[in-house]
Amino acid sequence: MSDATVVPADSPPPIAPQEAGLGASAVQRAVEFAIATGASQMIVLAHGGTVADVCTDAEPGAAADVFAIQKSIFAILFGMAQARGMIGLDESLSDLLGAGWSRLAPHQEREVLIRHVMTMTTGMSDQLEALGVLGETWRYNNVAYGLLKEGFCARMGMDLTTLTHAWLGERLGLRDTHW
Repeated sequence: MSDATVVPADSPPPIAPQEAGLGASAVQRAVEFAIATGASQMIVLAHGGTVADVCTDAEPGAAADVFAIQKSIFAILFGMAQARGMIGLDESLSDLLGAGWSRLAPHQEREVLIRHVMTMTTGMSDQLEALGVLGETWRYNNVAYGLLKEGFCARMGMDLTTLTHAWLGERLGLRDTHW
């Protein structure tokens, strides 16, 4: 493995790739690929052991932003809240944030639904101005997504770290997850 390979103390015990039914060279190529493409962390768990655990830009065990994967975790939390009747995809983002959160005209702003933010079809720029067709123009918009997270937390009455631990972390054994 590379110099970047680490195994935190609370991970499953290290095992050789062969013990997990994996080829050592295949695991090495996967690690090298992850590093070459800019991954900051990668873990391979199999058969109750840690085959590889790579951390390239932080101290072992340190928090690192996993960027796009957070949207999947957020979607799971959102779905859980929706199943509990606490929020809905067809609510206006203004229901969470109040008026004036964007640079759209007030009537246009009310039309932006949570669904549009979750599907990245807000039709807005990063400056929250009109840039396309609401519900049709796909554009990655982390600014609107960040506002949705803030409004969601306000509605849930807790921050994302607390909510993630309460709804997912305890069940899944995610002890070191932070937002």
